Amino acid sequence: MLDEAQSRQDGQEDALRQVSDMVTTISKNYNIQALNGTNQTKEVRQSYATAIRQFQQSMVLSLNSTYEDTFLFAGSDGKNPPFELSSDGTLSYRGINVNASKGSADYEKLKTMSNENLYVDLGMGLSMDDFDQVVSSSAFNMSLPGINAVGFGNDENGDEQ
Repeated sequence: MLDEAQSRQDGQEDALRQVSDMVTTISKNYNIQALNGTNQTKEVRQSYATAIRQFQQSMVLSLNSTYEDTFLFAGSDGKNPPFELSSDGTLSYRGINVNASKGSADYEKLKTMSNENLYVDLGMGLSMDDFDQVVSSSAFNMSLPGINAVGFGNDENGDEQ
């Protein structure tokens, strides 16, 4: 069980490293060039937009990585792909727009999903409390809700949090 937990975490780390590398590439190769006054033609802006959209799609593929038929960033719903990027560029996590307004029902659902746990006994004795809930100190939490990796929510002014 310990090897499985380690392999799962290795997969999560690899996927997040891929996303980080893509963000770095966009920042270095596109943001700076897009600010250059000579790159302001419609064709150049369109090529940047196309490239960045491809990076977005690649990031979603990385965030939908699996380990043994389980989506690594799906929280407690590992059987379904957690992220979806719509044709208009809207990113959803388990069917909810990640830009949900703070205080909205969707924001509260995302907040709840961000706190999901998926405990596994590593062979040291899993304990349950009086309410049949896992005592967190007796198990390993394998859940990594992807919403924690990408962030979620907008404040009352519509700004990302």
